[in-house]
Amino acid sequence: MPIYNKFKFNSNYKVFIWHITENEDKLKSGLDLPISHKNKFSKIKSTKKKKEFLSILQLLLVSKIPLSDLYYNEKGKPFLRTNFISISHSFSFSIIVLSEKKIGTDIEKLRSKILKIKDRFFSKPESKSINISSIDDLTKVWCVKEAVYKASNIENLNFKNEIQIITKNKDFTSAKVKAESSGFSEFFKIDIYKLENYILSIAIEDVN
Repeated sequence: MPIYNKFKFNSNYKVFIWHITENEDKLKSGLDLPISHKNKFSKIKSTKKKKEFLSILQLLLVSKIPLSDLYYNEKGKPFLRTNFISISHSFSFSIIVLSEKKIGTDIEKLRSKILKIKDRFFSKPESKSINISSIDDLTKVWCVKEAVYKASNIENLNFKNEIQIITKNKDFTSAKVKAESSGFSEFFKIDIYKLENYILSIAIEDVN
């Protein structure tokens, strides 16, 4: 069932989280899928991914957004016909974030494998703000950069060199992120939350 009000969320966006405990048939309950969603669902082979997709549609119902308002571009990025949306999944959790500003979100389970791939996304200047041997800290960095990538209008950003985390404290609660490519840059305000053994990051457009 969905989880509400787990955190004190930013007033500039709304967050809806689903804890996936149901089977596929239960997750279909109450869903009247538009043709486009039926076609998308029919192409999903993995049971896990089917349940993730259905849980996102359930969250749309919870948020009172018509299922027909959600569509995906040719690269699979989700859009709403009104407002901005970002979607993320990790194991048994699915999340949607809604805003009138550009928004991105990522949720990741804390796992030791992050230590093995840190060189792909972690830049040397960021070592001043975090413990590079900490699974929590590295997962925060990854989540922030993934959320920024989803929110940004800049394609093919290099996580390590082109998404820069500018922190004021180790929790990143006052962080800004600069996403830059070919002389064009955008800035985002970051919020980070802990959900059981998961890290949840939200990046929202910062126009100030």
